[in-house]
Amino acid sequence: MLPITVIMAVYNGGKYLKESLDSILSQTVAADEIIVINDGSTDETSEILKTYDSKLKVISRENMGTAYSINEGISLSKNQWVCFLDADDLWTKDKLQKQYSFALNRPEAKVFFGLSEQFISEELNIEEKAKILIIKGQKKGIIRSTAMIHKSVFASGIYFDTSLVFGEFIDWFGKIKEKRLPYLIQNELFHKRRLHPNSLTSQKEHLPDFAKLLKRKLDRERNIKK
Repeated sequence: MLPITVIMAVYNGGKYLKESLDSILSQTVAADEIIVINDGSTDETSEILKTYDSKLKVISRENMGTAYSINEGISLSKNQWVCFLDADDLWTKDKLQKQYSFALNRPEAKVFFGLSEQFISEELNIEEKAKILIIKGQKKGIIRSTAMIHKSVFASGIYFDTSLVFGEFIDWFGKIKEKRLPYLIQNELFHKRRLHPNSLTSQKEHLPDFAKLLKRKLDRERNIKK
């Protein structure tokens, strides 16, 4: 087993949850710990999690939001490295093995990413698929689900902002750049992002968070130039 804790926050994600969990559990080399935060789900999520029994550490409570849940998982993790996967996405089978091996030989960095690609969920009908814009090919995945991060980064105070409903990772990565912490992107496909109607956020709904993120981005750029 690898000295890695995998953290998943799930809210009403039962439709794809099993596939996502299986992509974690079927890794070529297993993670030492898997923590799932059931963030107040009211669908079949709880029942699905029960079928995994001792394979997972499950925390179930009222809904507190993604950022809060991810921070909670980090605080509970017992390993020095943490990885994350959204409850509707997938990992490639050798994600953990390749990423950990890569990190061992690069002590100058504590934050690692890989490549990501999108796919349209197979169960959608032709009309539903036609409404979804997909970016084809493997792209640099500076996102939480490709990341492997050393816990010392969080111990320095760089956590996810619980005031943000949307864009908490964008904000977190902005803090990494502001503090000039080195990060590396491995040229390996690690993550497959599932596209479906519920995965596509409404910009109008999240306008307040977009405004916050823009202001913080501008403030950080000014600080970096100083």
